[in-house]
Amino acid sequence: MNSTRVAIAGSITTQEQIAKMIKAEQYIQMNESVSDMVSLRKELTKFFENPTIHEDDWVSYYFDLVLSAIENRMDFLIIMVDDYSRSVYGWLTAMAWEKGVKVILLYTDEFINMGLLVDYCSHATLYGIKELKKYDFVDAPLITQININKIQ
Repeated sequence: MNSTRVAIAGSITTQEQIAKMIKAEQYIQMNESVSDMVSLRKELTKFFENPTIHEDDWVSYYFDLVLSAIENRMDFLIIMVDDYSRSVYGWLTAMAWEKGVKVILLYTDEFINMGLLVDYCSHATLYGIKELKKYDFVDAPLITQININKIQ
């Protein structure tokens, strides 16, 4: 089976968000169609452990991590969606789309309308962290909110 490389990003400013991210990472690692996963959460943790770096620089560092994952041609960027950073998700989705990296929007709670740009640029929309274990990243079925709305 062919395998793919994925990076996962999302808000990690609360303990609840961090716990969801860790669970999502575990499900991705169980998925046989994924050969490599970049945990932006783990990379950001390393940043905070470095005493020589000013803590206020974490936002730009996190953006650099995501951009690096996009630039290094990950096959997928998974974005855990919450109501916290809609504009950031739009920007990340558009950046990934422009570079040919497929975006998967992962809703862990309720659906949040992210807007036409994000819907158009995303490759798939998944509902629930457990879906990461089952999604076929090799065949990569197109499951966008736009298509879901057309079906309903």
